[in-house]
Amino acid sequence: MARYKSQRKRHTPQRTNKVYTTPQKSKVQGAVQLCRAKGIPMDVGDEFGVEERPGYKMIEQDAPSRTWHNQGLGKTRGRKLKITPQHIAQASEILEDMGLGIEAKGMHWKAIIWDIGADVKQPQTIRKTIREASDYGKYKSALKEFMDEKIQRDRLNWADVELVRRPTVEHFRKIRYSDEFHAGFGPEEQLWIIRRRGTAMRYRPDNIQHRDPPPAKLRYKVHGWAAVGYDFKIPKIIWYTVSSNENGAITQDVYINEILEVEVKMWLERGDDFIL
Repeated sequence: MARYKSQRKRHTPQRTNKVYTTPQKSKVQGAVQLCRAKGIPMDVGDEFGVEERPGYKMIEQDAPSRTWHNQGLGKTRGRKLKITPQHIAQASEILEDMGLGIEAKGMHWKAIIWDIGADVKQPQTIRKTIREASDYGKYKSALKEFMDEKIQRDRLNWADVELVRRPTVEHFRKIRYSDEFHAGFGPEEQLWIIRRRGTAMRYRPDNIQHRDPPPAKLRYKVHGWAAVGYDFKIPKIIWYTVSSNENGAITQDVYINEILEVEVKMWLERGDDFIL
């Protein structure tokens, strides 16, 4: 039965949406360049099994390079990063600031999110991302007890003098070192700060927590005296009380009556050769 031309079915080839690999695209591009340079007529599409439309896309002048060093388009797949490399760089710059202060380094992860302006709701996100990218984490600060500058200078001067008087190890074996100590209410607890992992970062000056002494009336409650030396230590701590001052510093009467007359006198009677 005859039909009009308008009624005839037209054959439309189905598109396969085939995905071509990078090596296939490179072969097509190289073959086209060679044929153009040598003037060789060749149906590159049929030769490599490439359909017409995607084949033309491969050989367009402005087609993007598919080589390993291509940095033109960047990462375009997947959802957008909530914490970008720029955010990580900003966070590192904040945490590496030497003038930030030990108290500020104890900040919560939410404070970092606020400072870098990231659109993140959960602090675990910034914590995990920064740890993986820059090895940051929460660690205990290094403690450095308070010491007066004058005491520091006096100790250094004493050490210089003693090294001249006693240049070898054997010269120090007769010396017995003694000191008083006090127990009571101390300063604030050790802080947890954000820093890089490792011993070098722990003892960096801006990661050290300096602790100032508390008021004298709260500082000292129990007082003791002890002595050690080469192959020597006292069998037990000598506890003493001082009623004449608040800081527990040992007085001359207490030192003579409770330490020299009790402990050091026993060393002399035993015949020990020492320098106290």
